[in-house]
Amino acid sequence: MFVCVRGDPLLACCEVIGLDILATRHSKLFGLVVERMGFTLEHNNVVVCDGHVNDRCQPDVAGRQICLKPQLYPSDVLNILTETGGFSLVSTTFQTGNLVVWNLEK
Repeated sequence: MFVCVRGDPLLACCEVIGLDILATRHSKLFGLVVERMGFTLEHNNVVVCDGHVNDRCQPDVAGRQICLKPQLYPSDVLNILTETGGFSLVSTTFQTGNLVVWNLEK
């Protein structure tokens, strides 16, 4: 299972891409990880922010919440994914505009 974290290391916002697959494989762990990122998990594995689905957890056209946008520094999200989620860092890629993509696997 692969997850990407993309963001500027100096800004308290980033994107977590692909974490939704954890909901079907390890639902309790998924709930713990998303709650540590500041979201709430509804009974049907729908991630909400401030009580509703908003632009930080918007599903795509297929209904998957493939991209979550926690208002945390990327390093905080990486710590949550590695310490709580058991993910391992695989690679790091630098993009233009101070963006970094961290690839993790479980």
